Amino acid sequence: MDFDFQQAQAMFAGAQGAVAVNVAIFAQIYTALFGPMQGAVNGITGALSGTVAGWVTAAVVCVLMIWAASMALTFETTLFDKMLTKVLIPAAVVLFILQGHYQTFVTDPATQLATSIGNTLVGNVGGNAINGGAPFDTLWNKAYAAGVTVYNAIPSIILDPKGLIIAFCVIIYWAVAAVAIGFAFILFLCSQVGLYLLLAIGPLFIAFGAVQYTRFLLKGYVSAVASVICTQVLVLTLLAIATAVEQTIIQPLINAPANANLTGMADQLLIVGVLLAGCTVLAFKLAAYAVGICGGIFDGIMPWFAAGSVMARPVAAGAMAAGSAAAAAMPVTRPFTAAGRSLSGA
Repeated sequence: MDFDFQQAQAMFAGAQGAVAVNVAIFAQIYTALFGPMQGAVNGITGALSGTVAGWVTAAVVCVLMIWAASMALTFETTLFDKMLTKVLIPAAVVLFILQGHYQTFVTDPATQLATSIGNTLVGNVGGNAINGGAPFDTLWNKAYAAGVTVYNAIPSIILDPKGLIIAFCVIIYWAVAAVAIGFAFILFLCSQVGLYLLLAIGPLFIAFGAVQYTRFLLKGYVSAVASVICTQVLVLTLLAIATAVEQTIIQPLINAPANANLTGMADQLLIVGVLLAGCTVLAFKLAAYAVGICGGIFDGIMPWFAAGSVMARPVAAGAMAAGSAAAAAMPVTRPFTAAGRSLSGA
């Protein structure tokens, strides 16, 4: 049964353009998930900050007693300066953050950094400002509308084999677009959930920064948070690029007249499908890119390296066997006509 153009217009009534879609499923998922999550994280960090602040105070008192004993035994006057820079000042900063300022100096900057960068990136290419899943909805709406435009241009999918093939291609295109955009959204969602998880236990690692011997744990924590934020920024950058390219290709397709060349429209749709498939491949690598930028374990690269090394073992073994066979077949020549002579010539 053919898809009538008047039915499409009625389905998308009130939308702008020849064919437009106004689906907000990604934004709804984001809002439903992160509303309760933000409240839970704030409650956990508030309770944990007060508990950890008491631990920091006790630890600083112990460290100060050790430093004071060292000063009394060694009579070294520079120990007071070291105690000031390595114990007192870091402890004061840590206690200031934990006692009522964690939200202001840690949670808000960490959660708003990727959002502000994303607003700049997506806004500069004509997209919507970041509001949870809104940019992903925009990308999907345009991709879906392009498929509807091509589908509506098919004269018949029953009597015309060419129309049936193009209709089948449109369905495949919709599946590719849904997978590509959905995977990018899941990656963004996971990075957001990971960020809130790290922020929930953040007071504990902030406390580790008060003591010199545990400060490496704070550095590792900061690296993990930076990696998660970098993943979000990379996803939004990829989204901004895909939105700009898609806008350039799809908008003329959506506004195409009714008598436009069907094959040319299908070719444009194929280009968009290739773009979205390429974005999916890049999205698989974004987490590894973020870890590589911010430090840590290259979890996205090592599996490929390990697989490559396993595949290379038979090749290396064959090469070694071939080399051994070639060496055995070659005649052995010696640089000296006689061996074992002494320096005296005997």
